Amino acid sequence: KASERPSSNHLINKPCQKSRLCSSTCPDNWSEFGGRCFHYVSVQMTWAEAEKNCQAMKANLASVNNAEDNENIQKVIRAASLNATRTWIGGTDCQMNDLWLWSDGSHFLFSAWKPGQPDNWESNESCIEINHGGGNSLKHYLLKCLSCLNKHCNVASHK
Repeated sequence: KASERPSSNHLINKPCQKSRLCSSTCPDNWSEFGGRCFHYVSVQMTWAEAEKNCQAMKANLASVNNAEDNENIQKVIRAASLNATRTWIGGTDCQMNDLWLWSDGSHFLFSAWKPGQPDNWESNESCIEINHGGGNSLKHYLLKCLSCLNKHCNVASHK
């Protein structure tokens, strides 16, 4: 079962199960930041496979609602992978070109696009990865739109 094995690099976003004020209510191997739980999944999957795997964990690919979320997601990725690994997050425009949405249903209010993005290169970019280019520059804090069929790790998140 995909949800029982490590998944590809992606972050999962999962809501708290109890009250709005969550304190350490995250499952084992999840990290809590700002009332949300995050989990890095290291098995490589397509964006759709990663989202389906997150849903099996009662979560979604991580949404980035502000600069603090962006930093916290980076902390989770670096702690798990020991570097700035290319990682799926929950942004997509597959419902309508250039209408970006988060897979958890939250509003797309924050973006940190890599310069020149989104450019919908070859009309085949509908999903977002973080850390495109990896490494040691500001690129690892920026989001890049990529083909959803590429396989990357991912981050799951829930509230």
